[in-house]
Amino acid sequence: MSRLDPSVFEAGAAMSSQAELIIDARNGAGESPVWHVVEQALYWTDIPARKLWRWTVATATAQSWDTPEMLAWMEPGQDAGGWITGMETGVLVLKPQAGEKADAQRVATVVPGLIHRFTPRGKLDRSLAVPVKKPAMCAFGGAGLGTLFVTSIRPGGGTDLSDQPLAGGLFALHPGVRGLVDTACLHQEVSNHQP
Repeated sequence: MSRLDPSVFEAGAAMSSQAELIIDARNGAGESPVWHVVEQALYWTDIPARKLWRWTVATATAQSWDTPEMLAWMEPGQDAGGWITGMETGVLVLKPQAGEKADAQRVATVVPGLIHRFTPRGKLDRSLAVPVKKPAMCAFGGAGLGTLFVTSIRPGGGTDLSDQPLAGGLFALHPGVRGLVDTACLHQEVSNHQP
């Protein structure tokens, strides 16, 4: 994950209020931009189009790959060229290939009403139940980061919710493990005063 260089807040730092179009990608919903330091490239997803995009600085070119499902988030994987991704039905490892498709390998699956925890070697360690079919995202918080907060999805379009009336709710679980503290973003007050 890339962070903003603190020097941009220094007095006299070059700034521009003019946005420069890099690529007219026509994304339906361009999301989750991630800067890849080694490749000097920006990756992002177009969720409804089911595409992974890359724009490379050195060549000023863009490339896209079809993904098997809508892609919501991604982080660089440990394997060269691989991405850990959150998709409609679970977590997949994506590897962009030559051509227009990304190779996908399932790591975790969304199971109605369950949140799974896997070991670093990929073994299912434990499962936690929630009273909805589609738990969505998790974050640790609370005292000592011992509470696991879970968001959920509430289907629309007149879907019968009699078997999951709490769908769309925020839930709290106490799994007996603690989360890790996130790295804080550096924030400095900046004066608009010009010398």
